[in-house]
Amino acid sequence: MPFGMFVITQPQEEYVPAMAGWGEIREYGASGHWVIGSHLYAAHEDMPADEEGRDIRRPLPNRLWLPEKKRLESMNEWDRRMRREFRLSREILHREMGKDASPVRLVAYPYGDIGQESTCNLGAIKNPMQSILAEAGRHYDVGFIQMVSGYTVSGDNLLLVRRHEPDWTDEGADVVRHAYEYHPLFMARRTRVELAYLMNKPHLAEEMLDVLRRDGYPEDLLRKITVETRAHFRNRPKRDVRPLVTSSVVAADSLPDSRQTRRDDEVRGGQEPDGQELAEAPVDATAREAVKGRKSDLKEFEQVNEYQEGNPDPWIYISHPFFGGEVEHSKGNDQFEVLRYGVRGGINLNRNLQVSGEYFKSYIEQLIRPRWNAIKYNYKDLRRYRFKALKREARGRVTYRTASGATLSGSLGVARLDPDYDEEDIRKIKLEDYPGTKEFKLADDDNVIIGDLAARWAPRDNLKLFVFYARDLVTSAVKAMPFDSVGGNAAWMRRTPGRSVCTASTGATRTTTRSSTSRASRSGNSCPKSASGVALTSQP
Repeated sequence: MPFGMFVITQPQEEYVPAMAGWGEIREYGASGHWVIGSHLYAAHEDMPADEEGRDIRRPLPNRLWLPEKKRLESMNEWDRRMRREFRLSREILHREMGKDASPVRLVAYPYGDIGQESTCNLGAIKNPMQSILAEAGRHYDVGFIQMVSGYTVSGDNLLLVRRHEPDWTDEGADVVRHAYEYHPLFMARRTRVELAYLMNKPHLAEEMLDVLRRDGYPEDLLRKITVETRAHFRNRPKRDVRPLVTSSVVAADSLPDSRQTRRDDEVRGGQEPDGQELAEAPVDATAREAVKGRKSDLKEFEQVNEYQEGNPDPWIYISHPFFGGEVEHSKGNDQFEVLRYGVRGGINLNRNLQVSGEYFKSYIEQLIRPRWNAIKYNYKDLRRYRFKALKREARGRVTYRTASGATLSGSLGVARLDPDYDEEDIRKIKLEDYPGTKEFKLADDDNVIIGDLAARWAPRDNLKLFVFYARDLVTSAVKAMPFDSVGGNAAWMRRTPGRSVCTASTGATRTTTRSSTSRASRSGNSCPKSASGVALTSQP
């Protein structure tokens, strides 16, 4: 497959090392490895479009300033200059190349700009794209515009063929890698992986990864997508797959025009110094970034940029502060009503550790019908007592996410229940804890220690596990009743059609009052009979 080379046909007044002479260009054309096209005549250097020279524009799709006439080009003058660019460049290219000329007449528009950019000063007067493409079609068969992909598909305009221009430092492997990365079919498959993220279907993402691997997708690019997939479905911290290097010195022996560069790199971690992982390096999804990141300022290149050697991962890196409020109202017929509101806020101490705090109030209204005091068979005489209480709770929370994606969370705080009744009220209604005991322990105003411990992790993309222990107060307006709860939950996502999520649950709750202790446990399974798997869940 030959490469394309597009030549500026305007003779150069001075010697420019980066530009080849016609003799060299004819040799390239005769080799069969290159096809030579036109880069027009004098449309590759930006020119002023005002008298002061502040408005610099690209010549082909813009009217330029005429200093001898002290005005902007007229439409006719621009049209003549634009037509001359195509006609003259074609004549010179045909004359110089002779028998080595390409059988297909090719042209590359300078900067890929034919008036589609917002900087065009012709758009308000006429359609420059239509005029430029019409003139290009009179002299050339194929026209190229610069785009990242460089691919053209069936049905595209042959005068708007996309082309990719490699960087100065690119080698053959870089060009091939770019061709794979931006191939329309591979881009479509990567898009399907992203759609699998949104659909929460890990098996679809895994299928696309298998297809990419089967079709020879570059291993380093495939590794990057695989790491992103694991990070998404297993809640792993996103890590940069750029190189972990101890030193990186990229220098040029001469100006970029000479195309001679020298690299002196010391590499470790199975990665190359140009920012890509070695294809044969093993995948370590739990690897941490470099503790200290060094930056190299590549001042010898035209495009100066900072190169980050690994990612810094300090223990203290304050980020992502958050603060918000929450209001919740629930009601169970006329027997129970709870209004709960409060605030919570927190901050990340580093990319894996988060601390937060919360404070909530709950107004509880509860209607009780003690059936042991009721008159049988006469509903109208059934006694009812309405209790009201205010519950206050405050707790702090620490959340840590490991490199493997497991999330550990723990909280500790206090809760207090303030009932809206006193001992005299209880004496009047003769309320009992249990029938026949003739005693009722009042709710005290002591603070109760509350908290929880939880862990969730994903050993597989389609399997998520969750276990917890919690201690809190039962939502009741009668008295403070602490409870302890422990349980777990798991969700397994099947690959087969139909119902896609299978869960099962089990757990236990222990509630303690002043006079008694009760236990309750439950387990459930929502897995279809055709599925195999174990899952745990519990709610107090």
